[in-house]
Amino acid sequence: MSGLSKAIKITGLVLVLAVAGVLVGWFVSGRISASRMAPALMPALAIETASSRKPAESTPFPAISSTGVTPGNLLTNWEERVEEILGSSGGQANKGRLLLEVLPRCQAEGQVEVVQHLSNLLPDPDFHGLGSYLTNSALSEPARDALIVGLLKRPNSVRLPWLLVVARQGRDPQSAKARDWLQALLDADHHQDWAAWETNVVQYLQRNPD
Repeated sequence: MSGLSKAIKITGLVLVLAVAGVLVGWFVSGRISASRMAPALMPALAIETASSRKPAESTPFPAISSTGVTPGNLLTNWEERVEEILGSSGGQANKGRLLLEVLPRCQAEGQVEVVQHLSNLLPDPDFHGLGSYLTNSALSEPARDALIVGLLKRPNSVRLPWLLVVARQGRDPQSAKARDWLQALLDADHHQDWAAWETNVVQYLQRNPD
């Protein structure tokens, strides 16, 4: 009996070890499979994460770069040059770009006329080149007044940001006029709180897209 009992115990121990070996094999192979699958899943996860990120908000407020006027650059025959451009065969946008090159070289009496032509010719996407002169003291005050009149005919997405740019300069009468227009168009008055003005303009444009 003792020999038979010993044999049964050995057989049972072998079976237990075999089962344990199978379980360990399953566990290890499972971890290996998971580790092999992980790299395949990571790109999809990365793509999903990147695509779900909120895009950086773009500001509607233009940056200003001023162009000065020096006596050596002034055109003495600006009227002839303007007539030549207006009579050319190019499209309106092209004529506007050519007039933009003439504007900083015009004498004070010619600036108003050129600004009026530019206000009619330049499309909205190209207004930045003209808008930069709204805060440029190289342009005469009557010319900047004419420029604001032309700006007010533009859509809100153009005129409101530019009016705020002019208003916050606070250096000349155009700044006060621009702020008056902002008050009228937005039905608000934030005084010198320019951050509040910016927020108001952004919210207005979101509610009232062109």
